[in-house]
Amino acid sequence: MLAVSRNTVALAYQLLRDDGMAESRQGSGTRIVPHRVTPAAVHRANGFFTGMLETSAVSFDLTLAAVECAPQWRADWLRPRYDAAAAALRAALPGWTWTPPSDGLTIWARLPGGLDSDAFAQAALRRGVALVPWRLLSAADGGRAHLRLAFTRPPEHLTAAIATLGEIRP
Repeated sequence: MLAVSRNTVALAYQLLRDDGMAESRQGSGTRIVPHRVTPAAVHRANGFFTGMLETSAVSFDLTLAAVECAPQWRADWLRPRYDAAAAALRAALPGWTWTPPSDGLTIWARLPGGLDSDAFAQAALRRGVALVPWRLLSAADGGRAHLRLAFTRPPEHLTAAIATLGEIRP
């Protein structure tokens, strides 16, 4: 749970509305308006949210809101990130396997040797890298050796984070 005051949340929504990135209707809530999102507005919003969450372990990046509004731009934006993540995984964690995603923002990786994704995700978080174990995203059994890795951060961040994962010995 993220401890943020109601006033901070209201201010965040107002910032998004002021930049045309969100619209609110009484009784219907507030929604992001993808076709109005611009890189400049995303940059301003990211600056605000980074300051708001700088004491939190949560990483927040509104860049994805801008990515959703233009499929070709999204593909061009994601390709270098996926390529960096995949190259770093092959170098730092050669026993991990995954199928390249046809769409989306994550890699579902299988850990080798029956490693437990819960234990690995906890060890990664202690080193500052957030991963999502299978059990948090699926009601099905049988995926304990799978993790979800988002590749939405800049390529140099992904490379460094995956190098850190390569140092983990659960």
